[in-house]
Amino acid sequence: MNNNRLVIFIGSLITGSIITSPASATRTNEKFEDYMAKICVYSAEPITDPELFVFCDKAFPGSIYDGSASFSSATNPSSAAGLSSSIGGNQKEEVEKHLEQREKDATGSWGLLLAASNGEADRAETEFENAYGAKDSALILGLDYSPTSSFIIGFALGNSENDIKFTEIIGSSKSDNDSKTIYATWTPINELSFDIYKGRVSSSIDSTKYATFGSNIEGEITSSSTSEEDIAGLSINWDKTIAQFILGVFIAKDISETDIDPYSENGDTDLELSYGHQKYDSDLTSAGVKLGYIIGFDNVSLIPSVRFSKVQENKNDSQTIDAHLILLPDEAPFTLTTDAPDRDFYHSEFSLVLAFNNNSQLFFQYEKKSEHLYLEESAVNAGAVIAF
Repeated sequence: MNNNRLVIFIGSLITGSIITSPASATRTNEKFEDYMAKICVYSAEPITDPELFVFCDKAFPGSIYDGSASFSSATNPSSAAGLSSSIGGNQKEEVEKHLEQREKDATGSWGLLLAASNGEADRAETEFENAYGAKDSALILGLDYSPTSSFIIGFALGNSENDIKFTEIIGSSKSDNDSKTIYATWTPINELSFDIYKGRVSSSIDSTKYATFGSNIEGEITSSSTSEEDIAGLSINWDKTIAQFILGVFIAKDISETDIDPYSENGDTDLELSYGHQKYDSDLTSAGVKLGYIIGFDNVSLIPSVRFSKVQENKNDSQTIDAHLILLPDEAPFTLTTDAPDRDFYHSEFSLVLAFNNNSQLFFQYEKKSEHLYLEESAVNAGAVIAF
């Protein structure tokens, strides 16, 4: 039985995900002003804490109730200058998985995978979250084995970096991500294959923002956090070769569960917030078509192909996140809201595979997310599978 030699584009799997805290992307300006005004200006009780009084007097000059002066209920909390603070990030948007295969007998053979990926993303400003531009890069090293002509199993290690720059505010975020992934493919008959993967991505996230409040409070705020993301996926592929053409259809399921540890911001503005544990899930279903063409030479085949799929997000709902002002840890929390996901969008790919007769391959891929309400993403992946 012929076997489909597995090429797994782990670059898109890793870098298709901009890893940060959902809380960090939210727009806080007007809502945070009202929250602070309730504490500093509209409090029914006089402010007796010296540190809090100094902070509130800077934020709302001449409007603070300390018990010794009349309280002006006519003060408009929105009259203060806007707060420009948000650190950076977005929800997890999706996990992209791509399997490219070629028809070769791989019984008892090994394959060494070397791959690199570069991507970029642009996010539009919405009611709840800030606009940003992001760049990411990844390196992947994997090893797979074919015990039979119909089965391949492999393990891959990856490292990626995501850099986010906000466009409407002064702020940035950077994450360093390490991944471990087990993958396999099974080809029970010549035209049908099942691909599966499961892994974990561990991330460290460092963020910086420059916050201002009124005319007297400004300064840099930093934070560091960590996250763990469990990823898994399954795809069913049917490819039919007619003469030199490859016609195919596929359906896939990709799921992820991300946990972000509690963390606190650092700075001396008294605007710093602390966040509890955060968790969000993604459940992507995709279905699409593939068209390829085989150009054969003596010892090598050149296989260009295109794939197009519609993707549906079944989870990743909008969240309300509680944040506590570090200056007042016992005060009612300030709530942040994240965007609801775009439930339906499209994913397209162009791939070029150079498949040698000894089972080695060189591959190139360009992929793009389109028709998304507020996010544009693209990536270029390239690498080699060395058979031995």
